[in-house]
Amino acid sequence: MAYRWTADVGEPGAVPQSQREEKPVPSADIAYPPLGALMDHHAFDLDGVRAPQQVAREKVRETCSKGAQDDIALVASELVGNALQHTDDGPLELTLDIYQRGMAVGVADGDPDVTAVPVRPAQPPAPAGAGDKDIPEGGRGLFLVDLCSTERTVEQRHGGKVITAFIPLAGGR
Repeated sequence: MAYRWTADVGEPGAVPQSQREEKPVPSADIAYPPLGALMDHHAFDLDGVRAPQQVAREKVRETCSKGAQDDIALVASELVGNALQHTDDGPLELTLDIYQRGMAVGVADGDPDVTAVPVRPAQPPAPAGAGDKDIPEGGRGLFLVDLCSTERTVEQRHGGKVITAFIPLAGGR
């Protein structure tokens, strides 16, 4: 079975009937060892959406349990914001993969340059208030993503790239 968000026409993120397509869903036996087996998969079309960060936050709140919504909504919003700011086409798709003990939030865009995404730093930047010279000018969004996640990956896919953040959840599912 495949999942595709198909909102009512006129709703932010609506996909016209002529453009709707089924996306393959990863097999339930796929696992990401730190988070366990894949329990559920959701894909939301963001291509051409007027307020993709808002739509991403709304989809997270509809999909996730209450305890995890804020961190996951922040991660989704920051990844979508990066695609808006740093790519010509903006974000194309948001995926939410629910595992036994956590979630993976992925944002796809049409830019295949994976080197444009900074590698997750071994040491986080200095906290706010440490002095302006110590705070990086850019990359605050990814800094927030890295604070909320245990791992962040970037990989080329379908002529673009997907940035995925993995977020463990207390108690799992």
